[in-house]
Amino acid sequence: MNNSLHHKTSIYATAITAIFTGLLITLGLPKSLVTYAQSNSPLRASRLVVTSVSPPLLRPISMQPQPFLIYYGWFSQNSTVLAQQARAMEKYSVVVIGSGLENAVNPDFNAARTVIGEDSATAFYGYISIGKASGLPNYSRAAIAQRAKEWAAIGVKGILLDDAGPDFGVSQGRLQSVISMVHALHLHVIVNSWDPAAVIDVGLAPGDGYLAENWAIAAGKVSTPPVEARALAEIKQQHIAVYMTATNAQAPTTPQAVIHDARATLSLVEGNYMAVAGPNYSSTSNRIVPERWVASGLAPASDFGHQNDMRYVVPQK
Repeated sequence: MNNSLHHKTSIYATAITAIFTGLLITLGLPKSLVTYAQSNSPLRASRLVVTSVSPPLLRPISMQPQPFLIYYGWFSQNSTVLAQQARAMEKYSVVVIGSGLENAVNPDFNAARTVIGEDSATAFYGYISIGKASGLPNYSRAAIAQRAKEWAAIGVKGILLDDAGPDFGVSQGRLQSVISMVHALHLHVIVNSWDPAAVIDVGLAPGDGYLAENWAIAAGKVSTPPVEARALAEIKQQHIAVYMTATNAQAPTTPQAVIHDARATLSLVEGNYMAVAGPNYSSTSNRIVPERWVASGLAPASDFGHQNDMRYVVPQK
């Protein structure tokens, strides 16, 4: 092989390697997980070796914020209404569902498992509080592990760890241990801590998330983000998604209200996912905010489109 061809082929091999490297990092792999091995051939062609990925990756983090849903209402045992709920949820890429549904004794257990099992495109997350402050469950680590296993058994892709900051009595060691337990089940985590600095260096991996809950609007009132908001930049550098919420004193009944809350949040928080809800995330109203309403608030310009795409699902038992 002449020197000119050797040089050109080496350039092509290097370029292909760079493309694959960029692709893997875009998908959420940190650079530390990608190593290069040089062959001894005259071309010295590079090959990528992915050393480990745990838990499995969900999807690339989008530059454009995406809607997600937190739904703490119940799942209907009426098959027709349950199908309506499922259709409303399947429009979201991520759905967090409420505590207790992982337990087989819950009357909504089978309905929730059915919706999760039939919607492979949506990543469902189960809820677990890990707080130790007064009024919280203060679960032992064994109890948390059991609940996480039950969630995994019904097909969720991850766990929302609520009440997970120092303001709820959670030490860095406890949080790190719980995250490790969840990862061992090949599940992702979303961590809810008012202080984002509390989730740095606790074992979060690409595909995991941090929940900036109600930083702009809480229960319909203007809220103030924590001073530690600068920690978001470091979180995002680690390929950790930032989830944002805004809640109102009543379940929003118009797209305009949802759009307002989404845009108010985006003006303060540079996040990746956005949820807008009424009080306690539908636990009293059982309303599912249409995904299109939230998407309109995240888009550069609103286009309400067909009104039929914007109806609430208000399930009845």
